[in-house]
Amino acid sequence: MRIYGARQSASVAVLMSYALGMLRKDASLLDGQQQGVAHGLAQLSTGDALVLIGSAPYTRATVAAAQLTSGQGIRQIALTDSLASPLAATAEYSFITPTSGSFFSNCMASSVVLIEILLSEVARQLDRRAV
Repeated sequence: MRIYGARQSASVAVLMSYALGMLRKDASLLDGQQQGVAHGLAQLSTGDALVLIGSAPYTRATVAAAQLTSGQGIRQIALTDSLASPLAATAEYSFITPTSGSFFSNCMASSVVLIEILLSEVARQLDRRAV
């Protein structure tokens, strides 16, 4: 499982990767080796999962990662702000979190809460099989 988010979503991706890595061995950032997104995408194969995190305005690299892996047997999971998101368009599963707020940038609080909920459920499902 690889996780990718750019710009403001990068911190959310790091949180998810770090915490999920404490539960299972196969979770890491898509570009975690500092070799770029293209290198990370090339390492994916059929049956792998890719979590894409982003909200408007969508980062070109995140949208491109979604488009490039669509139809390649890679399961996409989107954490995004709208069902109309280009990330949701290609994802097998989409989790929608509001990002509007009074700050000039997107509010990431709901994304962090969603990740905490998902991680709790993964821990519950894995039980003693967790790392």
